[in-house]
Amino acid sequence: MCYVIIGNSAAAVGAVEGIRKYDKEKAIVMISDEPYHTYSRPLISYYLGGNVTEDKMYYRDKDFYVRNNIEAMLGVKAETIDIERKEVILNDKRRIPFEKLLIATGAKPFVPPIQGLDKENVFNFIKFDDVKAIKKVAVKGSKAVVVGAGFSGLKAVEALVQRGVEVTVIDIMSRIMPRVLDEAAASIVAKVLKKHGVKLMLNTSVESILGDEKAEGVLLNGGMELPCDFIILALGVRCNTDIVKGTDIEVNRGIIVDERMETNIPGIYAAGDVAEGFNFIENKNMEIPIIPNAYRQGETAGINMAGGNA
Repeated sequence: MCYVIIGNSAAAVGAVEGIRKYDKEKAIVMISDEPYHTYSRPLISYYLGGNVTEDKMYYRDKDFYVRNNIEAMLGVKAETIDIERKEVILNDKRRIPFEKLLIATGAKPFVPPIQGLDKENVFNFIKFDDVKAIKKVAVKGSKAVVVGAGFSGLKAVEALVQRGVEVTVIDIMSRIMPRVLDEAAASIVAKVLKKHGVKLMLNTSVESILGDEKAEGVLLNGGMELPCDFIILALGVRCNTDIVKGTDIEVNRGIIVDERMETNIPGIYAAGDVAEGFNFIENKNMEIPIIPNAYRQGETAGINMAGGNA
C-alpha cells in the first residue's frame, strides 16, 4: 500500500513535498493523463510567444520523481475510484491500490454551447498540448479569434501578437477582465491592446463556427461573419470532478474538503483547482484556481496524509 496522487501539477507537487517532510520511505504513485514532466501551466503562453523554451517549462528539476521515490505513471488516465476497495481504476482497467489518496485533477476548460466546436483549428488554452497545436497554425500574418477577454484569454492574445498573428478578441461582457478590472483600468488595458493591433469586440458572442471540416470563421450574435484561420476558446475553467462521479465523495462546484484538505471520505483528500477549500477572507469554502493556493493546499494535504497535522 502507498500514497496515490492523481495529478502532476502544483497541488500534486506540493503534496509530494508535504508527504516527504514526514515520511521519507513509503512509495508515492503519481498518475497523470499528460505525458510530460511536471510543468508550470502559466508558462504555456510564454512558450507560445517564444519567451521560454520547453526545457524551461519544468515546475521541478528532472530528478524530482527519482529523488522523491515516485512511480510516475504519465500519459495514463485515472477513470474512477473504488472507495470500498481503496483502488484507483485506470482507463486500461488496471487497479492501483492506495492507503491515502489525493485528488489533484485541476480544472477543465468551460465549453460553451457553440455550434461547430468539433472542427479543426478550434483550441482550448489550458494545457501544454494545446499550445503545441496552436503553435503550428499561429504563423505570421494568420488571423485568430480569441473568445474570452479574461486573464487566460489575454495571455493567449499577448503570445499571438508576439508571433505576428492578427487577433480579434470577442467577449460577451462590456469590458475586459471584469472580475479584476474596473471600467477605468479596463479602458487602459484596452488602449494598450489596440496599440498592438488587437481588435476588441465586446458585448458580443459567438453563435457558431464557420467552415466545413476546418474552422474558417465565426458567426456572431448580430449576424456578422468574421473570417479567421483558427479560434482559441478561453472562457474560464470548471473544477475537474469527473473522477468522483458516481462515488460518495461530496461535490459542490468542486470537491468539498475541510481545513485539512480531507474529503468526507477518511483517507481521501483533494487539493488545487478541483477542490473547494476554506477561504478565510470570505469565511466559506470556494474554489480558488491560482498556483500558490494550489501548492499550499497540496502541501497541507500531503502533511496530513503522512501523519502530520496542518
